[in-house]
Amino acid sequence: MGPCYYLLGWTCAEHKYTEPEIHFDLSEIDTSTIKGGIVEHLQMLTFLKYEEILRYIRLPKLPAQPQSKGPTGPGLGRSTGMMGEPEISKLFNWIRFHKVKKILKIVVEDRAGIPHSDQVIENCLNNFDVEIWDWRKLDLCSYTILAAAPKVRVLYLYSSGNRAVLQSWCSTSGLRILERVRYSFSIILT
Repeated sequence: MGPCYYLLGWTCAEHKYTEPEIHFDLSEIDTSTIKGGIVEHLQMLTFLKYEEILRYIRLPKLPAQPQSKGPTGPGLGRSTGMMGEPEISKLFNWIRFHKVKKILKIVVEDRAGIPHSDQVIENCLNNFDVEIWDWRKLDLCSYTILAAAPKVRVLYLYSSGNRAVLQSWCSTSGLRILERVRYSFSIILT
């Protein structure tokens, strides 16, 4: 049972769950119903442990814009108004804290509303070895994939049909640099 079950309100009968998880799936979570951030809820699940290699990470659409920070210390009665880091960045830092090194497959829904910036995506996947890329953002920059997942083997790409992006993906300085890629799938949404 992964974190999704606990965030949905289901509980482990004995709270002695000791087997390390091999996946991280929050795809069934309606993030609009969670008060506070997902990471704040996950931090309460101290019994969750993870292998160094995860079979997959599957995430729903998370807000791309960080929420303004609330009070940051005892006695602070008002919000600082400063913008914090995006929820997805906090989530990947939490996964990194749990000593995960490799992600065999990453699936992130990022098409609706405002997508995450390329820099946020790079920072999220920094130092993870990703083999299968399915970050569902339209017209994702080649350089983002090159920086975030240089050892990727399978790519799922989503395009709005923008010719410049398609040419960038196919150029000699684009995705063709990724020597390990054996399969790529382009999905054009209009």
